[in-house]
Amino acid sequence: MKKRFVSMLVVLTLSLAICLGSFLVMRHVAEEIEAMRTEVLRMADAGETERAGERITQMAEMWERHEPLLEAISPHETLHAVTELIVEADADLAAWDRDDFYRAMNLLGVAIEHLYLEERLRLENIF
Repeated sequence: MKKRFVSMLVVLTLSLAICLGSFLVMRHVAEEIEAMRTEVLRMADAGETERAGERITQMAEMWERHEPLLEAISPHETLHAVTELIVEADADLAAWDRDDFYRAMNLLGVAIEHLYLEERLRLENIF
């Protein structure tokens, strides 16, 4: 009986550690992408499309760097949608299609928020 209880505590502790670790990784990436997204929007509003394009490229590189780890903790479809939205926003900015650019950037914000909320620390993620 005591061995079962100890085993159960070990499994619960490991589950909680994995869940907490994935939450911290997702929070870090979400905050970083959101900061970059806000900066790109500010630059685009100021007419600095070249600098905004460079920042989107940095955002894409950062996302690509974190994507293999995120694949282990998040749904592939959502991660793929974020990648597509970054590419779409970059293309729309290069063509200076304002409506599509702002739509892509807004959808990117929603997708990042969705990932963050999906990985937040809650009881169902532990079990």
